[in-house]
Amino acid sequence: MPRRWGKTRADEAGNGPGELSDQRGCRSPDETCTAGQAGLLHTPQGPAVPAQSCRPAPDTVQLSSGAFDFVRLPADHCHASALAVDAYAVPAPRASPVVAKHGFAILHGALSPDACASVLRRCMAITDEMLSVDVRRQGNRGCGRYSMGSAAASGQQLHHAEWALLLSDAVLDALDGVFGQDGYVLRGGGGEVVLGGVREYQDLHADVSRVPIPCDTQLRPPVVVVNFAVHPINEDHGPTRIWPAHGRPRHAERPVRQDAEPRSVLRSTLAPLPLGSCVVRDARIWHGGTPNYRDCPRYLPNLEFFSREYADHIDAVGGRGRFNRKTMTAEVFGLLSRRAQRVAQGLVTADDVPRGIKCNFVRLQGSAFREDVLAKLAALQIGDTFSHSGNGYECHQVRELGESQGYSCQLRREGSRFSVAVKRVL
Repeated sequence: MPRRWGKTRADEAGNGPGELSDQRGCRSPDETCTAGQAGLLHTPQGPAVPAQSCRPAPDTVQLSSGAFDFVRLPADHCHASALAVDAYAVPAPRASPVVAKHGFAILHGALSPDACASVLRRCMAITDEMLSVDVRRQGNRGCGRYSMGSAAASGQQLHHAEWALLLSDAVLDALDGVFGQDGYVLRGGGGEVVLGGVREYQDLHADVSRVPIPCDTQLRPPVVVVNFAVHPINEDHGPTRIWPAHGRPRHAERPVRQDAEPRSVLRSTLAPLPLGSCVVRDARIWHGGTPNYRDCPRYLPNLEFFSREYADHIDAVGGRGRFNRKTMTAEVFGLLSRRAQRVAQGLVTADDVPRGIKCNFVRLQGSAFREDVLAKLAALQIGDTFSHSGNGYECHQVRELGESQGYSCQLRREGSRFSVAVKRVL
C-alpha cells in the first residue's frame, strides 16, 4: 500500500486522498471516476438539470429541490463537524485578531443572495466546461476535485464579471484589519469544485510555499485566501477541514500525513456555512478536502490576496506562473468600487485574456498518481530506468515509492523544478 503524503507546494493544493474504509473514487489513470453527480448541475431556484456536455456515472442519483438547503447535523452524526464553527464567526472589522490567533475567521453576510446566485451559475458553467474535457473525472486536485483557477486558460477566473462581486466591502474590511489599508493586493481568483460521490480525503496541505522569512510572520500572512459559500455548505457536502493555528511559520514543519493526523482533525470541518458567508484564511494554515457524500457538487470560489511585500518578492523572482499574469479585463475592473479598484489595479490588462479551459488541465494526483507510478515501476526490467520531472512534491513521492520497491533513486533539483530517476537494479 502506498504511503500517505503531506503537501508542500502552493500549486499542489488538493493532492492525496486518504485511505478510509468507505473510500470510493478513481484508483488508476485508466479507471473512470464514479463521482456520482457528474452530469447534473443545480440551479439556485430549484431541481437539478442535466448539463449538456457532462456524462453522469451509472450510479448517479437524482437531486431533490432541497439539495442546497442549510442543515446542521446532530453532534453524534458520523459526518458532524468537530469544529465549533460559530466560535470563529465575527464581524468583518474584528476578523484580524481571530486570523492572527487561529489562522482563519468566518464572516457571515459577505455576499448578497443575488450575488451568490450569479457566482454559483458561473461556477456551474465552468464546471460544465471542465467535465466536457475531463470525461473520466480524474480532476486536477485529486479524483473528482478541481481547481477552477488552475484549469483556466489564463490561470485565473478574474476575467468573469461574477468574480468582481466577490470583492465586497465586508471582505475588504477584514483584509484592511489583517494587512492594514493599502498593505495588500489582489493576485488571483478561482476556487474549488468537488463532485458529488467523491469519497476520498485530501491530505493536509498549505496553499503557499517558499516564503521568505521576512514575509513569514504570525501577525502578517504572506497570502490570504478568501473562500465563499455561494450555496449553503453542509457537513456531508465535502467541506474543507482545517487544523487551527497549525502551519505558521511556513518553513517550520511539513503538514502531517493522514496516518499521523488526529481523528478529530479529520472531522474539523468548516461547516455548516450559510449562504453568503466566507472564510478568510491564512494560506499557510493546514487544511484539506473531505468526502462529498451528497449527489451534487460543492462549489467554493475564491480570491487570493498577497501582502505587498510578498507580491514584490514574487515580482522580483519573476517566472511565468499563474500569479505573474494580468488577467482582469478593463470591463471587469470598471465594475469594481473605487476601494476594490485600488486592490485590483495591478491585474488589469488591455490585452486579450485567454478564455475557457485548458485542454490539458487534468493532472493525476493523490492515489491515482501513486498507483500510476507503481504500475510503471512494476513494468521495469532489470537495468531499466523510469524518470519523472515536475514539482518537488511529486518527485519526492516517486523517490519514496521507488525506494519502497528496493530500486535505486536519484533526485535532482534545478531552481524550482525537480526530477527523479528510478532504476531497477535487481
